[in-house]
Amino acid sequence: MELELWTGSGTGSPVSYTYATAGVYSVTVSATRNSGCIYSAAQNIAIYDGPVAAFTPSPQGGAAPLTVTFNNESNADSYFWQFDSGSATSTGVSPVFVYSELGEYKVLLTASNVHGCIDTISTKIYVVIPKADLAMKGFSLLEDPDSNSSKPVVTILNLGNIPLTNPEVQIDLAGMLC
Repeated sequence: MELELWTGSGTGSPVSYTYATAGVYSVTVSATRNSGCIYSAAQNIAIYDGPVAAFTPSPQGGAAPLTVTFNNESNADSYFWQFDSGSATSTGVSPVFVYSELGEYKVLLTASNVHGCIDTISTKIYVVIPKADLAMKGFSLLEDPDSNSSKPVVTILNLGNIPLTNPEVQIDLAGMLC
């Protein structure tokens, strides 16, 4: 059996060909008998773009109970989420899941389209014992000529495993709390 395509041909059974781009292609199948008779059939086939699975968890780690929003960035028609080895699932577009136990969890998203094409992507979620660990990286005083005073500028590194939002810093400069 011979498969004739717009860019080439193949022989054998079965014959396969990979299309690089979506589109409608004419496919002709021809069979030749030992007697020399040729039998052919032609048909147009549609090749579709596949879905693209993509998401961002927010947050990706923290202390239990950890509520994670999965921001879906996929290009697909339907979604199947597996949050912790498959025992918890969702078909929502951008679901929210709560992790109540310490551990490392693999999250898998399978995105599919109406043509049965699929794409998958995974990431890990980390539920940890909270640890705050801050380090001062830099300290400087900026002079303000208008008020004839100085303003402290501090750079702090978060070396812990939990996010810190707007930490309050107190600096004692020779007995004066800033």
